[in-house]
Amino acid sequence: MKWMMKWMMKWMGSVTMLLVISAMPAQAQSQDRQQSDGLDEIENPRRTRDGSAGLVLNFRDQLNLTDEQVARIRQIQGTDRGVRDAQRLEVRGLRDQFRDGAITREDFRKQMEARRSNAADGMSRNREALEGILSEEQRTQMQDLRRQARENGARRRASGEPEARRGQRNMRHNRGAGPNG
Repeated sequence: MKWMMKWMMKWMGSVTMLLVISAMPAQAQSQDRQQSDGLDEIENPRRTRDGSAGLVLNFRDQLNLTDEQVARIRQIQGTDRGVRDAQRLEVRGLRDQFRDGAITREDFRKQMEARRSNAADGMSRNREALEGILSEEQRTQMQDLRRQARENGARRRASGEPEARRGQRNMRHNRGAGPNG
């Protein structure tokens, strides 16, 4: 009887540990997916994508980009990603200060507005750098492709069709993957 109690205790401990370990990734995901409180526009997931650089690279075949152009765009993309990651960390620190009462709501709003302005300036500089890599013909073609993408997105939203997830937008990367591919 005593050995059975020990065995049951070990078994229950193992099951409990397994449940705790399996719940940790789910908890982390739910924290990542929590809705924004409206105060952290820079941290909005829609604004943290690779933006213009990713879009240009998605259209590399249509734009007939050279290997050198692709390499330069990837370099800009990496630099921009690093800047955005640093901004995101600053915003988190600022939110923590606000939450802990270290700064007032007004100070928080002023600092966030300054960060938004800096982020907008950075996006403009990034876009100018990307357009500087493209030829005049490629820039015109890129503007047309952007316009078409916007119109298609507006049409999907108007029809109630769900937006494609990031990994599904460019299906040439997913060929052969999945149960139907």
